[in-house]
Amino acid sequence: MTGNVIAAVLLAVIVETAHFVRLRWNFDDHGYARSWHLSTIAIIVLLVVFWLDDSHRSLAVSRVMGWLPVLLFPVQFTQSYGLQTSIPLNIFSFFARQRYERNLRHGLQESVIKLNFGNAYLVITLVASTLGEQANPYFYLPGIVLLIGWPMVRNRRKRPAGVLFALFIATLFALTGQATLHFATSKYSYRGKDSGSGTGLDAKTSHTQIGKLGDIKVSRDILWRLKIRKGDPFPSLLRAASYNRYINGTWDTRLPPGSRSLVLDFQDLSAYGTSDSEDYYLIRANADGKEATLPTLPRFSIRGSVNNKSLLPMPGNAASIKDFELDGIERNSFGTIRIYPQNPIIDGTILWGDHQSPEVPPWPQQDLAVIRSESRTVAEVVESLGLKSAPTLDEKLNIVKRWFDQNFTYTRYLSIPAFYDASANPTTAISQFLTTDRKGHCEYFATAATLLLREAGVPTRYTIGFAVRETDPKDGTAVIRGEHCHAWCRVWDEKNGIWKDFDPTPGNWFALEEQRLGKSSFQWLADGLLIAREDFFLWRNRPKNQLIISIIVTILAVGALIVIIRRLAKSRHVVHEHQSAESVFESNIRTALNELEPTAKKILGPRPPGQSLPQWLLPLQGLIAAPELVAEAITLHQKLRFDPAPSSKSVKDRLQSLADQIREQLDRLADAKA
Repeated sequence: MTGNVIAAVLLAVIVETAHFVRLRWNFDDHGYARSWHLSTIAIIVLLVVFWLDDSHRSLAVSRVMGWLPVLLFPVQFTQSYGLQTSIPLNIFSFFARQRYERNLRHGLQESVIKLNFGNAYLVITLVASTLGEQANPYFYLPGIVLLIGWPMVRNRRKRPAGVLFALFIATLFALTGQATLHFATSKYSYRGKDSGSGTGLDAKTSHTQIGKLGDIKVSRDILWRLKIRKGDPFPSLLRAASYNRYINGTWDTRLPPGSRSLVLDFQDLSAYGTSDSEDYYLIRANADGKEATLPTLPRFSIRGSVNNKSLLPMPGNAASIKDFELDGIERNSFGTIRIYPQNPIIDGTILWGDHQSPEVPPWPQQDLAVIRSESRTVAEVVESLGLKSAPTLDEKLNIVKRWFDQNFTYTRYLSIPAFYDASANPTTAISQFLTTDRKGHCEYFATAATLLLREAGVPTRYTIGFAVRETDPKDGTAVIRGEHCHAWCRVWDEKNGIWKDFDPTPGNWFALEEQRLGKSSFQWLADGLLIAREDFFLWRNRPKNQLIISIIVTILAVGALIVIIRRLAKSRHVVHEHQSAESVFESNIRTALNELEPTAKKILGPRPPGQSLPQWLLPLQGLIAAPELVAEAITLHQKLRFDPAPSSKSVKDRLQSLADQIREQLDRLADAKA
């Protein structure tokens, strides 16, 4: 279900072949520990690669888990082809391993818990199969039932009905839970199909915080990075999307009657090639390619993480773009640019400042509409400000801007409820903002200004995007963070026939937020990691660098494989027929001489920690009547433990006879001593 069929088949063949071949390796505790260290290094490396490679950092963990059967294969190999039937549990803990080795150095005994890693490996494989891109519950669940039910039925052949019934009940519970989860996910989860780069921006709808209470939480993570050409100005606002209909805290796009649907409203941008073989996309429809790509136009490069159908932020008077790796780029009637990126991180150049706008001219019915619930208050404010009598657009904008600056306060702590019922006369949040509670954030200012200007006869649209506030003029760079998300207006300039930006929010809004929030002590670290991740991804994806990386990785992988194969070749064993694997590994062998220890302890006292059994028993030669029995017994004991050749039954019988004779003499000695 992960799509890695070749790797899965290869691993399965290697693991299962252990049941049919006699080839084994004498792995000790250090060998098991090294296999775990190798797997750990592989897991960490792959986690870093996936974290650098994917726009969704949270997916890196699940992607690594999908590869765990491959990453943990070295441990499973030592389990399948080792001479022991289990591996020490302390190899998985650095501290437990250090404590065990310290105790050994000091001659202290410690019981070691052992684990059959094959059982854990099976569970890991089953879990990993659920995380693949091709995971299908309709195949996974029956497969699990088959894998579990088959061995259970084989082990209970006489009464399989009970097992089958239990499996049926478990399957029923699993299907019920799966169906419930699917229903809840489809019903309650939000699916932002056109969401932008980590900001929730949508080309069709903007759900504002108007009418909600509490503090607005903003992210300080970097979303975009800008690099200005030397001598060019910084853009002040980067528009992501515009809307023309407001209903109770939500803005959306509304086309005039008879227009095509909102889906079909997006049209591909025109491509344009210059004489110096540079390819551009023209932002405006029917734009003059030469004018939109003039070398004198200000420009900046922009870099950031994106999703499919992300909204590309750019100045309202953007002319063209170049150098982006895209599968497609579209524009709707509101000037919103939507991209289909080839990679999760994009980098390209935007040209702007040609005093044109990509939107279509206004639709009076939509772009002058004021919702009925706001019309009374809006009309009263327009009348009191004398907006309708202002002769020019600039004067109207100055009146609104000055009124907001002098009489309103910017804050991201919201205290205006959606509706306030005063004497059976409900008042909306915008009406309260304009009349009594004159404080709010940019969405309040932009929405109120849009409605006021419409009432004054100016076609206006609500716009969201980013304010360019964090700049470094020395090196011409700027960063766009989540806290730089902003809302403003696009107003129609009838005289020049263009849409232009109007930001009614008091100019000190960002300084107030910086003062209120302060700066995180570790923000520099988060910024550095994100920048390194994005830059490495773009560097790695360049064709020249891809070849270099492939060569280096291949050399390292082949070198490591050669070292591992050479070491395995030197330590291999062949388990002979009628000989168990355990019989070759000395630490698992107990002979008849081991059974003498309780009896010998009565004569010699407890065996000192770290002293071998033969060394401890040697003094018995001077205590019993037949010392040659001890010497012969020790020789046979060592032969059974360390001779790789299979031992005959006569050797074991002879050692048992010697042990019995020694025990008899020790009993006599103990009785005489008593």
